[in-house]
Amino acid sequence: MLQRLIVLVVMFASLMGCGTKKPNAPPGSDDNPNSSDPAVAYTIQLRNPHEGDKTAVQIVETRTLGLEGPNGPTQSMRQEKRYEYTQHILSMPGDAKKPTKLTRTYTVAQRTDPSTNQLKTLSFERKTVTIEKKGEQYIFTVDGQPISSPDKIDLEFEFRDRDQSDIDDIIPKTTVRIGETWAVDPAVGQKIFGPIAPGIDKTSSQFDCKLIRVYTKDGRQYGVMSFDIDFGLEMKALSPQKAGGSGSMKVNATMDVVIDGSSSEGTKKATIQGHVNTSERGTPVKLIIHGTTEKTVRNLP
Repeated sequence: MLQRLIVLVVMFASLMGCGTKKPNAPPGSDDNPNSSDPAVAYTIQLRNPHEGDKTAVQIVETRTLGLEGPNGPTQSMRQEKRYEYTQHILSMPGDAKKPTKLTRTYTVAQRTDPSTNQLKTLSFERKTVTIEKKGEQYIFTVDGQPISSPDKIDLEFEFRDRDQSDIDDIIPKTTVRIGETWAVDPAVGQKIFGPIAPGIDKTSSQFDCKLIRVYTKDGRQYGVMSFDIDFGLEMKALSPQKAGGSGSMKVNATMDVVIDGSSSEGTKKATIQGHVNTSERGTPVKLIIHGTTEKTVRNLP
């Protein structure tokens, strides 16, 4: 149960794809005369994937897990993954949230092997992966051969069909000014957290979103947004058959991305930290979680 919770929370940060550090403006890039005017209201529009899109993507994620018992720390584990690839969307129906066919050519594909705790090169590094939806599920192949289950775990999570909101659902539907905050519909917030939603203590949870800065670079309008999320957890609500317990999680995220709908370029970062107090086989334990994720997208001709 604890491992499942860790995976879900870190995957949530991956969805946010966003850290606590607020990016600085690139020197000489700000040619928008209204970028610092607090009276100007901005419409934030993110660009969804389109058929024919070609992008270069870099993803780095880390998480450190610590377990403390009555006599102090008992376990500590660090997990990491790194992906670098070029992506080409081959099919994207107008009503779809995800492409139905695309290719990714990986220059880097590495993640920590749970059996050795060492960073392992996956089978598709330096190869082209074809990702295609067939029926109700996605198939992942290299040269027509399926990728082995351990190596495709991140791909399966990314392309799994599930009743879960995406990042567009927490972007404001009305114009906002620099420094202005906006609320997230509680129903949307619950969907974002997916399987861990039943365990979230709504009375102690907070979801703060703010537009930090707007600037222009290469003729495109960029925006920096922050997302600070605090929530309490009730373990019994998550898994009634397991021991009870409680905890809290904090996600601090930023997105420095194109907001005029003209491009998917930008950088998203997130930092997660939290703890869960529960018990394993009748012994009180405290799970300490810390994780970071960063994703950068750049357009290709």
